[in-house]
Amino acid sequence: MEKFKDFISKYHKYIVLAILILSFPLIYLFVYYTGGIKYVFSHTMYISILLAGIFFGLKCGLIAGFIGGILLGP
Repeated sequence: MEKFKDFISKYHKYIVLAILILSFPLIYLFVYYTGGIKYVFSHTMYISILLAGIFFGLKCGLIAGFIGGILLGP
């Protein structure tokens, strides 16, 4: 268990980045298949945007917000 904790603490930014890269298309597909942005499911994109801003700073948060907006906008 100690090795797992060391791995997480050493590579936490890469793990979060992988989660973010996977979450954007998955959230897009989830919103698309549940009826589009007319329902509340589009707000799940905020989680990814906030995680990007918290772990990687303002610039990455803005970029994530832009990408999320482009994905869900049309």
